[in-house]
Amino acid sequence: MKTCFRINEFCKEVIRYVGSGYSSIKFVEVPHNKEHKLNEIKAKIETIYGTNLTRGKRQWNRIKGRANFAAVSYKNIICIFKTPGSENLTKNDFVNALGLEMKFSSFLTLVLIKDERSKLTFKLGRDTFRWFKGEYQLSFKNGNGKNFHTLQKMWKGLPAFKGIGQQRKLLNVYLKELNKTYKKKWDIKF
Repeated sequence: MKTCFRINEFCKEVIRYVGSGYSSIKFVEVPHNKEHKLNEIKAKIETIYGTNLTRGKRQWNRIKGRANFAAVSYKNIICIFKTPGSENLTKNDFVNALGLEMKFSSFLTLVLIKDERSKLTFKLGRDTFRWFKGEYQLSFKNGNGKNFHTLQKMWKGLPAFKGIGQQRKLLNVYLKELNKTYKKKWDIKF
């Protein structure tokens, strides 16, 4: 199981696995009261799903028509991926990877999509994007430049993916409209 220490690295691993044929995904969030058992939970996932198989064993499973599994973790979040094929699981709660909303915190939600080039990318979830727009509007309305620049720094800390970049362009148009309405002399460029 691959362990990631940054959200950008985690998102790249998710795209790598989904792009290489792992079409189903299971998103598991370990509760905070069980984080001390995280290593035991990871070991249990490796034994149940067989995520630590060698390349030859994975190829053998593919030839026999069996499903292969892989897993990636980030803090208390674990993504388990599955290829098409038969499996011996009693509980199959895997979903299609495209359109999956991954909630990293109460603030940040990312959605895995295919863009106009048919390439995998992430975009912000609807709630996260609306939150940004609302906070920007409040900053302009109240004349709170400090909050505005804090939001700009938060946006720069997000992973760099095409879907998020397209949302940033939409947000720039919105910021220009707010700037015309409220006539602030803030630097709204990135």
